[in-house]
Amino acid sequence: MNYSSYLLEDFLTDENFIQWVKHPTAETDRFWQQWLMEHPQQRETIEQAVEIITALQFRSTVLPESVLAKMESKIQDRIDYQSPQATKTRHLPAFIRNGIAASFSALLIIAAIIAYQQYASFKTKYSTNYGERLTFQLPDNSMVILNANSSITYAQNSQTGDRELWLKGEAFFQVNRQQKSKKEMRRFIVHTATMDVVVLGTQFNVNNRRDETKVVLHTGKVKLQLTPENASQAKEVWMQPGELVSYTANKNTITHKRVNSADYVAWKDNRLIFKQTPLREIARMLEDNYNYNVVIENDNLSDKIYEGTFPADDVEVLLQTLSKSVALEIENKTLIIKEKNNLACTTLAKWSRAD
Repeated sequence: MNYSSYLLEDFLTDENFIQWVKHPTAETDRFWQQWLMEHPQQRETIEQAVEIITALQFRSTVLPESVLAKMESKIQDRIDYQSPQATKTRHLPAFIRNGIAASFSALLIIAAIIAYQQYASFKTKYSTNYGERLTFQLPDNSMVILNANSSITYAQNSQTGDRELWLKGEAFFQVNRQQKSKKEMRRFIVHTATMDVVVLGTQFNVNNRRDETKVVLHTGKVKLQLTPENASQAKEVWMQPGELVSYTANKNTITHKRVNSADYVAWKDNRLIFKQTPLREIARMLEDNYNYNVVIENDNLSDKIYEGTFPADDVEVLLQTLSKSVALEIENKTLIIKEKNNLACTTLAKWSRAD
């Protein structure tokens, strides 16, 4: 596919691009990151397309009614002044058709872009590269720590006063409570592709990678609103401190269990903690956070269990220790993991703690 000549509206109707935005994988992330390195002149267009797709995905909370009204008005104005022969019908993705509930024509894309441009001026965006962390304070004095290869867009809803964020990747939040009225608090809402995390004031971690969203509650109380593409299946889950809720969209499965929340938020303090962790999960973390393409040669190695603590800002310490129990071959950013000939594959390999 020759994306180099694509305009904004082309990206908005390209199914492969939309799937990357909505359900990214390590493979598609690598493709688009490499493509952007080779076509830096398209970065602004790509970023706008990502913002629009994300906004339309969450249109019930992202786009204020005033913006939606202007969008519908512009669509109708353009339809009124064009003949049926002049209006070129374009096949649009279902989530755009449902999100605005208007026309199947290219005019809808134009109106969506106009609405996005009107609303985007109220947003603030933060992002990190692979292997990077970022700590910042939001305008409401809430603190956010953004993990590697992640991004957040922040805006305050002009109608409700709610604080809203759209997360891709992983972040830790320490939310500042805000009074909306004598009897009501302002909500703090974190949107992901599969759920909304609604809080008043608390500390929690959200990991939104690939097709799975994990929320770990450190302190306080939060409500999760699952937002599958079929809205009739929407569910609410309440969480207590020390709980983890994981939702996998493609399987439509929910896991709700007790955990040591400190282990899941240790990355914000520059520590990677593994406790009874299968090698396949470590491989996934290396792909998501450090941009490795990891290949594990057999399923037995994938199930191998590890424990230990390592510095998050020096992945070489992890790799060097890992090489004591498995064979590693690294070429560029491809990491091949093989079983060592001189070592039997054990079920538990204890790593020494890294200071």
